[in-house]
Amino acid sequence: MGRARKFNNDEALSKAMHLFWEKGYENTSLKELLETMGILNGSFYNSYGNKRQLFIDAMKFYENDFSEKRTMLFKNPKMDFKKKIRTLFTHVLDRQVESVCPKGCFLFNSVSFEVLEDVELFNLVRKGIEEFEYFLENEITRAIHKKEIRESVNPKLTASLLVTYVQGLMKLSVLDYSDAKFRNQAEYFLESLGI
Repeated sequence: MGRARKFNNDEALSKAMHLFWEKGYENTSLKELLETMGILNGSFYNSYGNKRQLFIDAMKFYENDFSEKRTMLFKNPKMDFKKKIRTLFTHVLDRQVESVCPKGCFLFNSVSFEVLEDVELFNLVRKGIEEFEYFLENEITRAIHKKEIRESVNPKLTASLLVTYVQGLMKLSVLDYSDAKFRNQAEYFLESLGI
């Protein structure tokens, strides 16, 4: 029987996630992870086994957190779909100016050739993006049925465009972030889609 964990796993995963987010998978060393997480070698290996498994756990932690937050937002009965999608975009854009998180998306920022060559890691990234797209597709369909948006809106295509736009926006924000410019673009984009 292994020794009991003497650290907060969620806190350690959050710290590891932010380091991977900032530096990418390849550029994050085990030494940096241990220092950032505030744990010793033995605890690390007993809890995660290796850097790869920690990365997988950090990706799942990120996806669960993001999924939980978007689900809570879209369950809010006081907002219609248009308000919800704009609030989602506001959260995304707000994160680009906060110093709490690195700019961009954790899934995309941490992707490297090494990650893409690893089938399990690649599938994990792809699954997270597909789940986000599927979630939006369902919410768009629900909004059409509730007559909150036009029937002519194609849920599948619109969800795909939204995910692509959000990812592009976050990737560009790493290079040059202009808050007013991106907020104006996002509003114009949503209006153009009829949502």
